[in-house]
This record gives sequence, structure tokens and C-alpha cells, in this order.
Amino acid sequence: MILNIIGGGPGQLSAIMRSRKLGMKVLVTDINSEAPGCLAADFFEKASTFDAQETEAALRRFQTRRGLSVGAVLVTGTDQPVLTAAVVSKRLGIPYFLSPEQALWVTNKKAMKTRLSAAGIRVSPYTFVSEGFRADEISSLSFPVVVKPLDSQGQRGVYRLETAAEVADRFSEVAHFSRESEILVEEYYESDEVTLSGWVEAGRLYILTVTDRRRLDNLPGIGVCISHQYPSRHIERLPEIRRMTEEIVLTFGIKTGPVYFQYLIGEEGIIVNETACRLGGAYEDEFIPFITGVDILDVMIKMSCGLDYDKGAMERIDSHLEGKVVSLQMFFCREGRIDSCLGMEEVRKLPGVTGGAFLLPGGTSVRNRLNSTQRSGYFIVCCSDKAEADEVVRKAYSLLRINDENGQNMIRVYDKMFFGG
Repeated sequence: MILNIIGGGPGQLSAIMRSRKLGMKVLVTDINSEAPGCLAADFFEKASTFDAQETEAALRRFQTRRGLSVGAVLVTGTDQPVLTAAVVSKRLGIPYFLSPEQALWVTNKKAMKTRLSAAGIRVSPYTFVSEGFRADEISSLSFPVVVKPLDSQGQRGVYRLETAAEVADRFSEVAHFSRESEILVEEYYESDEVTLSGWVEAGRLYILTVTDRRRLDNLPGIGVCISHQYPSRHIERLPEIRRMTEEIVLTFGIKTGPVYFQYLIGEEGIIVNETACRLGGAYEDEFIPFITGVDILDVMIKMSCGLDYDKGAMERIDSHLEGKVVSLQMFFCREGRIDSCLGMEEVRKLPGVTGGAFLLPGGTSVRNRLNSTQRSGYFIVCCSDKAEADEVVRKAYSLLRINDENGQNMIRVYDKMFFGG
């Protein structure tokens, strides 16, 4: 079978390698022919992951030239290609677990927020504005507010702003990351953020993990994640989170497949931040098996390809129990030019470290941190105790170096990256 994986970045690399190991021939479509996944795939066609028409043309071109038929489409790790996959699959008659309408609900913030609100599911108060909007169009909102593109990802164009004038000043910059003419403006909610990874089978929700999504703001930029920590400090709210997740699954008509929902937990309760139907972009496929015993990447690939998979695995989940601790580190650098990256091989040998990689090559100029595209690397610690995890994380950062041209270490480490922080 030919499996089209949309996107060839680091977040798709494990899916590409696993699919080939399972016997699939993998066709990667991406705009960047030098992306690591493109080089690891059996076939490559150039097409923007955000552009359904371009991706459809690439698949038709491939099928005509090679005389081979694409039988399945897979997206993992990124939001917007889910819509591309749903649209292309329908046009080419390829099975996909979401309809284009459902995919729009979980990728476009206007469709998402509108449908959630109509169903009575709590979100932050919001509105949508176009360029040249009047200040009274957002006067019903309390400041500060957060502005976001309607259809982007990776915290691109996401800012916390204090006045209507600031919203107007930032409009073009935010809209630059979108294919839409409007942007989202919503009230800022002082809160912690948790991420739920789950699987829906025959309409039934199975929760795999709930992690604390530790963020680091660089105002006006906000929301950039530097660590995921399991178990969540809000695990006692799991019954509420489950009820809300089941409501969203029902509202969006999700019958089978992955869900990846972000919730904000503050003094006024739990609200939905964003929804997605994909495996997460925080290397969840690498640590979910440790926590639950479920090889979620195997399940996702086989489901996408119409192959038999272990549907009973969800019934045997051994999660939310004591003795399972995960610290996912996603680190950034201060501004400068990367000369060399050292120490990851040593880090990967530390007890409890299950994976890790540098994401930016030598010669990269690192800018002021505003979104996740500037992430420099990651590693994962899986063990049985929070103090033990923090100790391994500290040891890892003592070994890691991303040197600038003067030999100075550029990696930034923050208290929030530790359970004790």
C-alpha cells in the first residue's frame, strides 16, 4: 500500500519510519524537499501541507507518473494538514476518519469556537474582526485579550494585547499567518493549561494522558510550550475534563480516531482552549506507550490504512496510576547564531531518557522566541518519581550544549521545566 503522510518535518519522522517498518510504501508531500521526513520516505512530491488543491495535484501527478495508487492518508504532529487530508481524501475517494466539515471544525478557530459555543461548551468570550475594524466591535470583551490567526499552528501570530489600538496595530501581522481575512480576538484567561491525548473507538472516548502544558510567555507573544509533565497537577479534575471531552466528541461527531484537546484551568473553572484530531506534536507517540501500554502510533497507522489493529488495547489501559512519570523537555536558545550542537548522544544514554534530538542545525540564526518554530531540541524522561525525573533533567542540561560562534552555550533553562519549579 502507498501511504501519503502529509508533512515531512521532525514531528512526522517517527510515523514515516514506523510505516515503512510495517511494510507500507510512504509518499511524503511537503513544500520543503530537504525536510528530514522527505529524505526518509520512499517517495516525495512537493506540495504545501496547508494547500489541499496543491496536495491533490501532487498525488494525481504521482499516481499517473508511477502507475501506483495512493490508498491512505495520514497526518500526525501538526494541526492544519488535517483539513488538507480530509479534503484530498474525499476528492480522491480515499477513506479518512474525518469528513471535510469535521476537519474544518477542529482546524479553523472560527468554525471551532462557533460550534463549541452553540453546543454550550465553555470557551473564553470571543469575537472575530476584519482589517479596519472599529474599536466598538470588541468593546464587549474585557482586556487583556489574545489575538490568533484562524487557521495557523505553532503559536504563530498569537499575542496578548492590552488595548483595541494594539489589536489594530497587530492585525496585519496576525493575519499574515492565515488564509482567512478575519482574526480571532478572545479574552485572556489567567490559568494553567492541560493537554488531553485520547482515542475514540466506535464513539467511545478513551483517555490516554492528561499532561501539564508548561508555557513560557515572551510578551506580547504567549503560549509557547517548554515542557509537558505527567501526571498533571490537575489530575483530580479528570472527571470534569472527561465530561467536557465527551461533549466535544459528540458535538463534532467523532466516531473513531485521535483527539488532542487543550483546556485552560483557572479560578472560574475549566474552558476549552483548542481542539485537534491528530496525535500530538509533543512527541506523545514516544511517551504514551510508557504510560498506558498502548502503542498509539501503531494504532494510528493501521487505522489510517484500513488494517486490523488492537481495538481492545484501549480497554487495557493502565494509566492515571502512581508510578508513571514523564518529563518532556522542549528547549529553546537565546538569540544568536548556532555554531555546534553537542551532548545529545550522552543524554540519550541517561537512565530514563527514551528519546531526544536537536532540531536546529549549525549555522541557524536564532531569533527572539515568539513561537514554537524556534524550538532547538527535545528529550523525554520516563521514570517512576518526579524528583528522579527532575534529577535526570538537570543532568541532561549539564551535558547539552548549543554553542554560538564564541563557544557560549545558548540553551535556556527555566524553573517551569521541572516538576519542582
